[in-house]
Amino acid sequence: VYEIIPEINLNNNTYCFSNIEVKPITGLESEIKRFLKVSDDLLLIASNTGLYSYDGANTLLIDEASYRNLYRSLMDSSIILGLHTRGLNYFKISSQRIYKTGRLKNLNSSVRTLAQDGNIIWLGTDYQQLYKIKLENGTLKDSQVVEDASHLKGLPKKYSWIDVYKTGRGLFFSTNTGVYHYSKQTDSFFKDTLLGLDFADGKHWIYPLVEDGNKNLWFSYG
Repeated sequence: VYEIIPEINLNNNTYCFSNIEVKPITGLESEIKRFLKVSDDLLLIASNTGLYSYDGANTLLIDEASYRNLYRSLMDSSIILGLHTRGLNYFKISSQRIYKTGRLKNLNSSVRTLAQDGNIIWLGTDYQQLYKIKLENGTLKDSQVVEDASHLKGLPKKYSWIDVYKTGRGLFFSTNTGVYHYSKQTDSFFKDTLLGLDFADGKHWIYPLVEDGNKNLWFSYG
């Protein structure tokens, strides 16, 4: 049994820390963006040169693109959603292998973060773009309708980026000018009051935001 404790990226080299030694992962010299543990024997790695899998011994390039983030589908845990600088690809895990199964054709933006709320997927991007996808029967399709939600009421008129986070306290939409929440009843946004911070001046932001196993929220504020 090969135990991977953590992996980190130093000077464009990726290292594996086991209970015996520290060694570089061969075949992967890239800027690492995200790790996603699929099982005890399979790790997915998002990098600026592609999506890779690592089984404790070998590295395999799955798809060439500049990947930024990875998520499991809440509808089907065997589906992996890969965010990259040209949109979103999705993959299927089967028998400890991962296969590319599709790409959203109606999305060509640099996607940063994703939050799934029931049958709705929110995508946060660079350059003032927020997207909303309504899943049909819980699955993504290549021709999926992608709604531009960037100009819904309540969001600031100008922001450089937007990230979306799902927590036990609801969805958080973080921009460089403040943090917001979405109301399904009014199809609009309102400013956050849960974090106990004042975003009224439009000059403050949080990035990233992480919820731990005890439902505590951790974030960087600037």
